[in-house]
Amino acid sequence: MATKKPKKSDLCPICGQYMDVYCTGHRRMPFVDGQCYDKMCFICYHVPKTERQIYDEDGDIEEVIQLPFCHKHLHTAQELYDAGTAEKKMEAIRAVRGVRAAIKKAKLPRKPKPLKKPQNPGIELND
Repeated sequence: MATKKPKKSDLCPICGQYMDVYCTGHRRMPFVDGQCYDKMCFICYHVPKTERQIYDEDGDIEEVIQLPFCHKHLHTAQELYDAGTAEKKMEAIRAVRGVRAAIKKAKLPRKPKPLKKPQNPGIELND
């Protein structure tokens, strides 16, 4: 059986991967690269890091620090894979590279202006 080639609208505008699940949370609020996207893949949506956890000696969470939503704080591909955001590590690597390339292309200033992260990611499934 021949496989169908995905339509361009089914590919993530940031990393170019097929979106079986996509997020619409950045339609009106800019992403970390300053652009608004009608939809993006679930992995790219989770590349920006919004909190850092500090652990005690027993391995319990001692403190959670909220980070500003900006291009300076990004998850690594390994962190996304370990958290279960990506099924394969290669998908996470491609998403992180895509987000970093979009940030580089946008030529953002060194001192980032904090952006607002949407509260609802607006997750939908592709048919």
